[in-house]
Amino acid sequence: MKKRFAALLALLTLLAATALPAGAWEIWAYPPRKYRTFQEYLDFYQTQEDEGTKALVEYLEQRLAEGVLETFDADAYFKENIEGDGPGVTKGNWLGWNDDWHDEKGTYDQEWFQAEMLDLYLTKEYRAMREMEDARQKEVRFQTWTQNHPEIYAGFNPYAWFDGYYGTGGSVLETYMRNWSLDDESFKKTMFMEWADRSDTAFFNGYCVTVNGTPIQFQLYRDAEENPAGPKAENGRILIPLRAAAEALGLTVEWRPETNEVTCSDEETTVTFTLGSTEYSGGTLDVAPYAENGITYLPLRALGETLGCGVTWYQDFATAALTTEK
Repeated sequence: MKKRFAALLALLTLLAATALPAGAWEIWAYPPRKYRTFQEYLDFYQTQEDEGTKALVEYLEQRLAEGVLETFDADAYFKENIEGDGPGVTKGNWLGWNDDWHDEKGTYDQEWFQAEMLDLYLTKEYRAMREMEDARQKEVRFQTWTQNHPEIYAGFNPYAWFDGYYGTGGSVLETYMRNWSLDDESFKKTMFMEWADRSDTAFFNGYCVTVNGTPIQFQLYRDAEENPAGPKAENGRILIPLRAAAEALGLTVEWRPETNEVTCSDEETTVTFTLGSTEYSGGTLDVAPYAENGITYLPLRALGETLGCGVTWYQDFATAALTTEK
């Protein structure tokens, strides 16, 4: 089996021929039951319409054409990968457990066992292959990003990025790095690629907003319909929920419905905006703030500069970076 798995590396050269879509290996339809023959597994996969399963089918058909059905040793696979993985996990018990589970479907015998082990083997092999290809492609992207933006990578703060998503979820930095076997440089690379690849940890509606390098977690802010209230583009401007930005900057937000005013304040700053008006307590805005589904929106640059921040737009990263100047 180890020799077969080693042969997996050679299969990477076939990726172009199979034309598997990027990321498609991450999920595919899981068989609802165990089948007597591997062809029945394949028949199930072929009925699925999602791209992940379609990609898997291409791979399975390729492996069948190479003769894996004739050469696969189910007993050897079970012994190397499953046997002993828990109390009483032996082939005899496995057959007995599955026979009880199948019950009305017939006796779970060597034929069922052979088909199940082959499905486990090929899907595991496929996932490993695609994960290696994913890692290769990610490294290519990383090299491209850092070569095109060396100054941005040099100034990137991975710890601030970590705090924005993982920190709000209660993750501990040292534990995270230990669990993923990351040193300082690989940790920086990992966090940077979350940004460069526009991961769901920080991007909402296709945009990211950071305050001193920490991404604002817009999923914490909900509109009246309980949908995340994130940044959005209108007439060439990026609009941002006022409360999300103000609280990320350490300001308290107070809504005064009797006057349609919103006040943001801390110990040093107080700024008041009026819905529908370009006039505010510090001067004039180019676009009036407005409310939608219970969320007050304001142009991001105007908001940032009004609240005393530097605002930088990184076009290639679809990111607005706010930096406090106090």
